[in-house]
Formats: sequence, C-alpha cells, structure tokens
Amino acid sequence: MNPNDVVDPFIEFTVENQGGQATGTYSVSFYLSSDNVITTSDYLLEKRVYASIMPYDSTDIVPYTLQTPLPPPAHQFWNDDGIDYYVGLMLDVDGNIAESNEDNNGNTG
Repeated sequence: MNPNDVVDPFIEFTVENQGGQATGTYSVSFYLSSDNVITTSDYLLEKRVYASIMPYDSTDIVPYTLQTPLPPPAHQFWNDDGIDYYVGLMLDVDGNIAESNEDNNGNTG
C-alpha cells in the first residue's frame, strides 16, 4: 500500500453475540495499522453501523468491500518505509453495548 492508494479489499468477517440479550445496532470500525495488532489508536478508515444480533447468534458479513482513500503522503501515519501495513476491525469502539467482556471486540490484521 502507498499513500493516495484506495483500499479496496474484500473483507469477510463474522460477528458473534455471546451474550443473553440482543445487541441492538452496533458499529464496526475499520483501521489501517503498521502492525497486525488492531487498536483504536490506528488510522480509522471507515465506520459502519449494522442491525442487531439475537442472543447467542452470529452473522456473516461476506464479502464486504471497503473502499476508502488511504492517508495522504504527508500524514504522520506513514512513518516507516518498507514495512507491511494491515487492515483490521474493531466492534463497538464507543462502548454503546453493555458487555461482560470488552476485550474480544477486535481482530488481528
């Protein structure tokens, strides 16, 4: 990936509700990272909102096409030349869904 490129991957992911109540609408935030550990401190590419998931159920979002421009060349994100970059996601980054485990809302890039 290079600055000014457009991220156009097909992203396939499954969201699982491990709790006993419906989730209500929830958000999925897609990030660009300079390592394979996706966190909210990475570069936010896009945020989407999805419908509720029933208790102990899951939903497949297959495939999802993310089409968003990368940060411009002068952006501080591009601090290392020649490294791999990763696209990943995190759920409910705003903490709108009450959960017993807030630590399982992300993936690795």
